[in-house]
Parts: sequence; structure tokens; C-alpha cells
Amino acid sequence: TGEVFTITENDKKKIMKIHNVYRNMVAKGSFKLLPIAGRMLKLKWDENLAFIAEQAIKVCNLTLPDDAVFSTTYATQPSYNSAYNKYPDSSSEDEMKIAKSQIKAWFDQYRYVDLCALKSNKSKGGQEIGHFQRLMNGLNDRVGCAIIKYSQDKFKYQLMICFYGCHRMGKKMLYELGKVPGDKCKCGADHRFKNLCNKQERHGDCSLESGRKEEAKKPFIKEVFDGIQNW
Repeated sequence: TGEVFTITENDKKKIMKIHNVYRNMVAKGSFKLLPIAGRMLKLKWDENLAFIAEQAIKVCNLTLPDDAVFSTTYATQPSYNSAYNKYPDSSSEDEMKIAKSQIKAWFDQYRYVDLCALKSNKSKGGQEIGHFQRLMNGLNDRVGCAIIKYSQDKFKYQLMICFYGCHRMGKKMLYELGKVPGDKCKCGADHRFKNLCNKQERHGDCSLESGRKEEAKKPFIKEVFDGIQNW
């Protein structure tokens, strides 16, 4: 049986900050193989995504069942990243320090990403880049995470799942390119993360794009509960 870690308001700020720091670096064009982002939105914490992350994480598994459907009113087809750390049962670790290292591990997949991979979603050498892609989806503007800890066979495990508002559709470019950072932002640049769009700029439900409007719907919270109970 796992114990869900309580993510405080301060913890939420830390998780959002590290996400936005990495997004800001990529948007700036800080990496040789990654082009400047003309429009990359700033992430904010979403309690509904955090809620479904908490329900999902209680399974204590890195991957969710194929028939599991999670959605919120503004994210009918969210994406997610997951990671776990294992350490001796006798040791004591800082939960947020581990969470920070897990997000960094997702980001570090940038080493295998170039312009072609931003569109194809595949690295040239076949390395895993999915976590980075979900972390850097330019139109994503919200994130919600959950953390669970459990013990097994003299080891402790810490698992984290983060849900994101946008699920990548087809082979669309991961983020909109620009000549200078933020030149495609509709509300100007953010005052803190100057290469991201202003925090007031929101995108809405990404699943309503790409000609799939007739398929998308916005479920009530009851449908979220029903989806969880049908695992």
C-alpha cells in the first residue's frame, strides 16, 4: 500500500518553476539543435489535472492501463509523464529533491532531439524522447502532478506522475518556431520567464484542433470518477 505525498502550495510552485525554467531555456534557443520558440506558453498549476494524477498514481505503475481514460473540462485528452526512484528502506530522502531530479531526467532527453525530431516525434538513433516532447509541447499551458511513496523488498520507491493539458496531435511541430523568442505570442512575453508567453495567454483544449472537433467532448467531473472506477 502506498502513501500519497501531500504536495503543498510551495511544492506546486517548485514543480511549476522547474518546468518553466526548462521551457524558457528551450524557447530561448539555448541548445544547438533546438530552434527558437516563437510561441511557448507558460505553465500554471491545474488542480483538476493534479486530481486525476493522484487517482492514477494509486495504481503504483509507471504506465496506465490502455483502457484508462482521464480527462478534465479543459483537457479532454491530456498527456502524462511518469518516473520512479528506488532507494534502500533504511535511508531517508527529500521528496521534492527526488521530484526535481525526475523532471530533469525527462528534460535531459533533449540531447537526442533536433528539428526533425520536433516534428516526427522520433530521434535519429531511436532513443526515448517522449518525456521531453510532453514537457515541451508549446501549446500546453497547465500541469498537475501527484507523488506516491511505498516500500517493497527492503526498498523504498517514489513514483511521480504529471498530467499535461495538451496531448500531441499527429506530426504537428512540437512548438511554433520564431525569429526571436516569443515573437508569435499574442499577449507579449512573461515578465519572469522572458522567452515564454505572458501568463495571461491561454490556449484552451488542444484536442479540439486538427479536425477532430466532432469527436471531442468536455466531460463533467462525474465522468472522470467513472473512468477511474472502471479500471
